[in-house]
Amino acid sequence: MSLARQTVGALQDSLRQRYAEFLRNPSIEVTVLRRVGVHGEVKEPGLYWVDVTVTLRDVIALAGGLTEIASVRKVAIVRGATTQRVSDWEAGGQLASDLLSGDQVVVGRTSWLSRNALAVVSGAGVLTSIIITIFRL
Repeated sequence: MSLARQTVGALQDSLRQRYAEFLRNPSIEVTVLRRVGVHGEVKEPGLYWVDVTVTLRDVIALAGGLTEIASVRKVAIVRGATTQRVSDWEAGGQLASDLLSGDQVVVGRTSWLSRNALAVVSGAGVLTSIIITIFRL
């Protein structure tokens, strides 16, 4: 029996019918799960099995959430050769049902400059004061 071509309802009916030979009132519930990879700047990257009711935000939460250097603006879904940026994932609007088995969720990191802006500004201030001091002599 090929499961890929059956609807969830048809699969439930088929299983219920087969289990009826062994059980009086078989109660069967089928949940479709998708295997999704979560990579990049998440605390626990890996493969996760998700159903169609969870959001993309939930998938990222399953991976432990974002690291300290993650960029909330650099979340993308990679499917085959295409990459789709997802800008509103924090709002929870993107459902995992929009994901397919084999998709990869990738969370990018913030730029080095934005992580170290205070150090760059401080360094520039020190350098400027040294240059001014040298020219005054």
